[in-house]
Amino acid sequence: MAADPRVPPARATLASVVAEKLRRRIVTGQLRPHEQLRVGELARGFESAISPVREALNRLSSEGLVEARDMRGFFVAPASLTELREITGARCQLNELALRQSIVRGDGDWENAVRSTYQRLVNAPRRSKSGVARKEWDEAHRAFHRALIAGCDNRLLVEFCDQLFVKADRYRYLARLSPQASTLKRDNEHRKIMQAALSREADLAVALLAHHFEATALLFEAACTTGGTQCICA
Repeated sequence: MAADPRVPPARATLASVVAEKLRRRIVTGQLRPHEQLRVGELARGFESAISPVREALNRLSSEGLVEARDMRGFFVAPASLTELREITGARCQLNELALRQSIVRGDGDWENAVRSTYQRLVNAPRRSKSGVARKEWDEAHRAFHRALIAGCDNRLLVEFCDQLFVKADRYRYLARLSPQASTLKRDNEHRKIMQAALSREADLAVALLAHHFEATALLFEAACTTGGTQCICA
């Protein structure tokens, strides 16, 4: 996203740093749905002035991760099965279009990027010894999914898919907050998607990718059904 020419560069940079830190805390569930985000407290925590924090919150509001409520301030956006189903449907449709085009148009650089990001994903530690999600794995996961569709040669389409990835990733983390959530590793899904894409088997690659996306929705729905995320869905 281009910097706002009305915002001084130093402030814009600090706002970007704050936005990225808050985005990760929201996506990973450290900041829960409906939780109030007090500008003053956040500014003190980030050792920042209030203006960059407010700018960061406004950015996250435009991404749908934060809500600005009249006369009440900023809150973490709520989560719901309805929204997740909408996100999943949009992801399947847009990523199918981008992946099919990538398989047709992707060159050797695209193939190398898919392979290298997959290897980075496989080699990245998923959790720390204490069980905390590792940022390295999250970044590798996002890079792999972006590489799959980057061969479509449509920047806006890739950006839309990336925005939906972040929204869906939040639900993946929220589902795992439940003790009933599945702990099965799904790394094999990524390998199968990669192999199908590089073999130029478009129908199979698209079907595998859609199943991969839908599994996240099912995980969250199962957690809600068993009551593990009932406070989140409220």
